[in-house]
Amino acid sequence: MSIANPTHDETMTALVTWVLDAGLNGTAFEQLLENLCLGLVNAGVPLMRVNFTMRAHHPEIGAFFYRWKREDGITHEKFQRTNSNDVHEDWRASPLYHLINGNDHELRCKITASEKPYKFPILYDLEDQGGTDYFATRVEFPDQSASNQGDGVHSPMGLLVSWASDGPDGFSDIDLADIRAVTKPLALTLK
Repeated sequence: MSIANPTHDETMTALVTWVLDAGLNGTAFEQLLENLCLGLVNAGVPLMRVNFTMRAHHPEIGAFFYRWKREDGITHEKFQRTNSNDVHEDWRASPLYHLINGNDHELRCKITASEKPYKFPILYDLEDQGGTDYFATRVEFPDQSASNQGDGVHSPMGLLVSWASDGPDGFSDIDLADIRAVTKPLALTLK
C-alpha cells in the first residue's frame, strides 16, 4: 500500500522500516547508507555530508569508514588494525575522538562566525565547503570485555556517525529528531 501524500511522520516511519528491512535482507552497506542519506534529504533534512565509522571484527582491519556526500554518493575505506598505542594527531583533534572519550553520546557544533575559533579543525574544512552545522552521534554495542575502552586506538564497538548540514540555519530540532530516529535502527542493522 502506498500513501499518496505521506506526512513527515509517515515518511520517517517508512524510512526506519526500510533500514531494518534492508538489514534483514542483507543489503550491501553502500546501498543501505546511500539510500538512508537520500531518504533523509527527501524528508527535508539538509545533509551535505555524512560519515559512518564502525570497528571491525577482523584480525587485520581495525575499522570501516563510509562517507556520503550529496554530490558524490558513497565512498569507503578500511583502516588497518595497529598494535601501536600512538594516536594520530588528526584523530586526536577530531570531534569523534572527543565523543568516544567522553561521557556524551552526541556532540553538536554550529559552523558560524560567532562560534569561532572552532574547537575542532574539521569545522573549518566543512565551513569552506559551505557547511553550517555539525552533529555527531555514537551508539555503543555492549561488550562484556573490560579491555574494550575508548583509548583512541581501541575504541568501544559501535557506530559513530557525523552529520554535516549546509542548510542556511543548519539543522532544525526536527532534523535532529529525524537523525536520532534513524541512528539506532541503523546501528542495529549494521551490527
